[in-house]
Amino acid sequence: MVLNETWLTVKRNTVPVNTHIIPTMWVYDIKLDEYGNVTREKGRLVVMGNTQKPGVDFTHTYAPTPSLISLRCCLYFSVARGHDIMQVDVRNAFLQGSLTDTVYLQQLPGYIIGEEGDILQLLKPLYGLRQSAYC
Repeated sequence: MVLNETWLTVKRNTVPVNTHIIPTMWVYDIKLDEYGNVTREKGRLVVMGNTQKPGVDFTHTYAPTPSLISLRCCLYFSVARGHDIMQVDVRNAFLQGSLTDTVYLQQLPGYIIGEEGDILQLLKPLYGLRQSAYC
C-alpha cells in the first residue's frame, strides 16, 4: 500500500477542526486446503466505514452493475456480429481507484507511519470505505 501511494501522512494540526477521522482495523484470515492444512495466512487492512456519516464523510456510494438481462444482450450481439469476447478480472480493484472526497484515517494499529500523532489522508479507496465501489 505504501508503494501504491494509498495515503499521505499529515500532521493532526493541519486537519480542519470538525473533520471526522475514521478508524481502521486489521482483518486476518487463514486459508485452508481441502484437507484442512493451512496454505496461507492473510491479513487485510479495512476502514471502519460503519462510523462514516452520510453527507459528511461521503456523498456517493453507487457502483454501476449490469443486470443479467443486459449482460446476456451484450453477449448475444457480440457473438452475432463475430466479435471476440474477453473477461478481465482486476485484482484488488478497490485499491486501484482514486478518491474524490477528502478522507482521514487514524494510524494503523500496530504500524505507526511518520510520528506518533500523525494521521493519514487517504488517496485511494480501501475495503470498508463506503464510497470505495463508487471510485
